[in-house]
Amino acid sequence: MEADESGTTSMTDGAMIIEISAPNMLQYTALVGSQFTEFDLGVDTAFMNSTPDSTLGLLLRMAGPDDFLRFEITADGRYMVERLNPGGSWTRYLDNWERSPALVTGFGAANRLRVVAKEAEISFFANEQLLLTLPDSATLAGQIGLDAGTFGEPGTRAAFDNLTIREP
Repeated sequence: MEADESGTTSMTDGAMIIEISAPNMLQYTALVGSQFTEFDLGVDTAFMNSTPDSTLGLLLRMAGPDDFLRFEITADGRYMVERLNPGGSWTRYLDNWERSPALVTGFGAANRLRVVAKEAEISFFANEQLLLTLPDSATLAGQIGLDAGTFGEPGTRAAFDNLTIREP
């Protein structure tokens, strides 16, 4: 278990649980030591407790704590894909958080997130429905992580289970 005053990351009944008690916070855990270029990544996710705009998702091609691609969903059925660039600026691949009927809403509702990265093209899925495909050649290799976040209001508890990583 990892913990500080803002939150905890732990394993409970085989699932990774990220809890955040502070506002405007992103907490993540990464597969340390593994670098991925081309992959087909999937994970079952659920908001166990959160505010409607709390997020959970995947960090991809992490070259460091300030260089990664982020695929996030909210408890109220929206998603975003964005990149944190070295130096702290963000590049959004969508103008706004997009709603999708592919996302199941409500606490405890499961969503299977999937990302297929092949060379400089990445496809993002929710419950096996394609949400977005985009070119991304900023960083072609890196670690993979799981994350949860809060915006203006504190408090979220997110669960991740059944992580799979395969060749595309």
